[in-house]
Amino acid sequence: MNWSYCKISDFSSEEYDKAYENLSLSRKKRIDRLTAPDSRMRSLAGELLVLQTLKKEYNIDGVIECDEKGRPYLKENKIFISIAHSGEYVACAVDESPIGIDIEKIRDIDFKISNRICTEDEKEYLFEHEMEKLYRFYEIWTAKEAFFKMQGTGIKNFKSVNILELNRKVFNLGEYLVQIVKKDCN
Repeated sequence: MNWSYCKISDFSSEEYDKAYENLSLSRKKRIDRLTAPDSRMRSLAGELLVLQTLKKEYNIDGVIECDEKGRPYLKENKIFISIAHSGEYVACAVDESPIGIDIEKIRDIDFKISNRICTEDEKEYLFEHEMEKLYRFYEIWTAKEAFFKMQGTGIKNFKSVNILELNRKVFNLGEYLVQIVKKDCN
């Protein structure tokens, strides 16, 4: 498993233009559906980051495709890809088996939302330590998002997944939390 991140501002407009030109048709259609310029930049930054990561970690050049569930992958080498973005950051994870990544900026929330997304075990974990509950909420949220990305199902029922039973890795980027989920997360 390899992962990397960057700021959206790390790429020049020329790099964004070149990235768009080199996209597969399915990925271009996905980008073209985005109307907000920031959303297009985040998506293209994700593509650029993946290509850089593949080159650096695997010495692979390729074209990112989408499988039948909409998950990105590198067809020529059976490399699975997951891309996430939040605010100014984009993160990606690549692996030889299905993988999911999510990144979120930690900000205040109304903890009533935990009733809609948390299992009873997760709620116990969430409220176990008052000083950690905001961080723990985002730990739960990002794990679930990453899990659904790995599955390629889109978000179904948040309570159908208990993050305490998942193989996951958690990373901090200042006020952002990154989480990776895969079947065997070593």
